[in-house]
Amino acid sequence: MRRTGPVARAFRAVASAIGLLLLAATLAPGARAAGRGEPGPVFPVRVVLADELDDLELLHRLDIDIDAVYDGWARAYLVQEELGKLRALGFQVAPLPLESRPAAPSTDAPPMDYHTYATLTADLQQIAADHPDIARLSSIGQTVQGRELWMMKITRNPDLDEYEPEVAYISSMHGDEVVGKEMLVNLIHHLTDNYPADPRVAALVDTTEMWIMPSMNPDGTAQGRRWNANNFDLNRNFPDQFNDPNDSTSGRQPETRAVMNWRTGRTI
Repeated sequence: MRRTGPVARAFRAVASAIGLLLLAATLAPGARAAGRGEPGPVFPVRVVLADELDDLELLHRLDIDIDAVYDGWARAYLVQEELGKLRALGFQVAPLPLESRPAAPSTDAPPMDYHTYATLTADLQQIAADHPDIARLSSIGQTVQGRELWMMKITRNPDLDEYEPEVAYISSMHGDEVVGKEMLVNLIHHLTDNYPADPRVAALVDTTEMWIMPSMNPDGTAQGRRWNANNFDLNRNFPDQFNDPNDSTSGRQPETRAVMNWRTGRTI
C-alpha cells in the first residue's frame, strides 16, 4: 500500500526522481508515450491515486496517456514497459477490460447494427442525392489506409458561403467510440428528412451552416480499436497549448492534418 503524509511524500518524491532518471535512461531515442505513436500493444489500466495531485503530476511528467480521472483512480493507456515502470514506482496498476473487440477482418464490420465504412459511405451518398437543395457531401482527405473522411454540409444554400453562423460536429476520433458516429448520422437524417416541414429544423437550416463528420477515424473503427492505423491516439495528436503549442500540421497524422486544413480553410 502506498503511504501518505509529509515523510512518505518526500520519500516518494526522491523515488520518483530516481524513477524519472531510470525512465529517461531506458527509453529508446525518439520513443513516444502510448497513444502518441507507440508501436504497442497498448491496453487500458486502472491506476490508483493515493495522493491525487502529486500522482497526476508524476504521471503527466512520465507522459502517461491518461484518459479520465475518477474518485481515487485514473484510467490510462500503457504499453507493457510503462506498466512495469509504474509498478516499480509504487503505483497500484490493474489492467481494465478492452472497450471493444476487433471486428472480423473479412467483414470490416463492428458488432451489432452500427455503420461500417461501406454502409456509412452509401448512406451519406444517398442522403446527399435525395436532398440536393440543402445537403452537400465531400471528403476532406483520406485516412492512413485510404478511407475517405466524409463531411456533410447542411444549409439552405449549400453551394454558397453565406455570412451566417457555422457549426461543426466531428465524432469518433477514437475508432472504438462509435455511438457518436451513429448520433451524427441520425442528426443528418433528422435535418434532411424534416426540412422544411418542421419549423425548428427549417430555422436551423435556413440560418446556419452545419458541417457534420460522423467518423474521423474509420480505420480504427474497422479494427475495433481506439487508435488510427499508425497507432496514434488522434485525440492527443492536435496542437496543445501546454505540450504541443506549435500550431502546424507538420508531422501530424493524415486524419489530424485533414481536419486542421479543413478548419483553416473555413476561416474567412
